[in-house]
Amino acid sequence: MRFLEQDGIQVRDINQYYLDKYNIHLRINDDVYEPAEDSFLMIDNVDIPKNAKIILEIGCGSGIISLALSKKYHNKRFIVSDISFISTQYTNYNVKLNKLQNNIDVICSDSINALINFSPDIIPVSYTHLRAHETSLHLVCRLLL
Repeated sequence: MRFLEQDGIQVRDINQYYLDKYNIHLRINDDVYEPAEDSFLMIDNVDIPKNAKIILEIGCGSGIISLALSKKYHNKRFIVSDISFISTQYTNYNVKLNKLQNNIDVICSDSINALINFSPDIIPVSYTHLRAHETSLHLVCRLLL
């Protein structure tokens, strides 16, 4: 198995992607959520208001959502979090690979601490995180309780 190192971040280079539509390069391993239809649906349909400054992505996986959105909304600050240290390592690597480190901060955190510590203006929520008949507000309340 080959290892890559960039700025002190060591990652196993297993799966490589280039997503032409978003001009995004990704490197992840099998332990990281691979971008799928829910990720692309989110990227293509999220509309961030002009007055929003901080966007928090909870459960970033590969980081694809914030990577693509930060290219579209380059004047916004993205905080991406995941409880998985491996996911945050790969996301951090992908942020640097795509030269987006001025727009994106990556943290290893549970959702409650991320919400409390960063007071985001927007939290993009994928439908895959919602339970049946649950709204985004219900999800946030469930995460906080």
